[in-house]
Amino acid sequence: MFKLKSKFITVALVLFGILFSITSCNKDEVLESTETNSESTVDAYITYANQSVEQYLTSNTKLSWIDWIAIGIADATGACDGAILAAPLWPPWGSIGGGLIVGAAASYTTYINLGGSPPPPPPPPPPSNYCNFNNAFEYAGICHNLALWECVHAGLPNDLHLIYTTIEANITNITFGNLTPADLNQIMPFGLYSSSFTLNNPYPIGIIDEYQLHNYMINYLDPIEAKTLANYFYNMFLIGNLQNCISYSIMMENYITSSTLPPNNKETILIGMSVFRNSINFWN
Repeated sequence: MFKLKSKFITVALVLFGILFSITSCNKDEVLESTETNSESTVDAYITYANQSVEQYLTSNTKLSWIDWIAIGIADATGACDGAILAAPLWPPWGSIGGGLIVGAAASYTTYINLGGSPPPPPPPPPPSNYCNFNNAFEYAGICHNLALWECVHAGLPNDLHLIYTTIEANITNITFGNLTPADLNQIMPFGLYSSSFTLNNPYPIGIIDEYQLHNYMINYLDPIEAKTLANYFYNMFLIGNLQNCISYSIMMENYITSSTLPPNNKETILIGMSVFRNSINFWN
């Protein structure tokens, strides 16, 4: 009797194992089929989403926020470089003139390299609520944007000579009558402009580390300026929002204005910050 029961149990276990195996196989097939269908659905969604987002983009360049920050850094570093190179014949317009033309060239060429072709020209940006007239060098940023507008309006290619001559021809209007083409040729002749560090060693797109930013800027700024601006730019990457970047910049500019830094350092830093803040408004 015991042997019969044992055989019966053995047969039952074998049958159960076969059924379990079949059921498990079917279950795996169902799970695999479900996963495949889900992946296909997600792929279809992504395709649809990528096509649909085009109509919601306000910029025809489709640049990312990091790209806009990179253009702003190219602007500001070029402006600092140009301001230092320009002969300060009549403060502050000597530094402003040198800063705006090198900064605009650095910014515009960076933009072309990132976006391919210029967008339709915006209207010239007047002073507005994103300005900070507590910054003694605010006109470096305002006039820089007007210089950029001339480049965009003319649809210039990536050509440093054309950028220079376009800004030169319009420099009186750009600087509200404070500089003439002859003045620009004196404070920032083409040879000095075209040999500037930031135009020949453009800001490396993709560098967002504070230490690497410092290593780039130390080539033409003194240690105080390089350390201050490297931190400033790095924090802009962390903020990642236009209005918050503007508010943060104004706060930092006011801090520098009230600081005990040497006047030359203040000038360079404040020009860089003003140009950066105005630039991200222009390109956005």
